[in-house]
Amino acid sequence: MVLEDIYQIKRKLRSIERIKFSKHAEKKIETRKINKEFVIKNLRDPEKLRKFSSEPDKYPGEKYELYFYINKRKSLKVVVSFFCKDLNVVTSHIILNKRLKWVEKWRKKRK
Repeated sequence: MVLEDIYQIKRKLRSIERIKFSKHAEKKIETRKINKEFVIKNLRDPEKLRKFSSEPDKYPGEKYELYFYINKRKSLKVVVSFFCKDLNVVTSHIILNKRLKWVEKWRKKRK
């Protein structure tokens, strides 16, 4: 079941029992100097979730890109996969909001 409403995503994030990080995610978070606890905090308490998009399944479960508000210029992008009551973090990075707007326009053109 693909979630299409931000309230459904927030509800699902709050019901997660365990958060696991892939080896790729661990490596990228360390390389990009993102605080792992910051990522976990945003996933457990998704009040700063500003938008999301679903992606085709490449991993077990449902795959989503989640965008959390940091400040006027930056957002935290976390790619996750839901699998039962577990959440698998595929990767994470900081994205500029200006760049995010460009990505949205590019996706609309592709559809």
